[in-house]
Amino acid sequence: MKSKKSLISILSIVLLFVSTSIYLNRNANKYDKKTKTYTVNKSGTVNLEDKYNNIIINTSDVILKNGVVKKIVLNDIEDLMISLSNVSAKELTVETTFSNSIFLKEASSI
Repeated sequence: MKSKKSLISILSIVLLFVSTSIYLNRNANKYDKKTKTYTVNKSGTVNLEDKYNNIIINTSDVILKNGVVKKIVLNDIEDLMISLSNVSAKELTVETTFSNSIFLKEASSI
């Protein structure tokens, strides 16, 4: 009986670990080397450094800094707040029906 309880406890811990890992990986920022596309799924600052062609933003409260990109896509995000600081982009696509706040700072241009 004690062995069965121990096994159930171990399996519960493993299940918790696996589900937490899946959740964290799903919400992590991702980079596609083939297309040089960086997908932002977590709020925070992204230092571009001219490494990316495309930026896809799926969350609010993002600051893009210091770089040149071809395209920035803002997906359907409620209460979108994005800041571009010293960023140059050839194209900005806003795919949302919510109100948006996009701030251009320093030498930013679209």
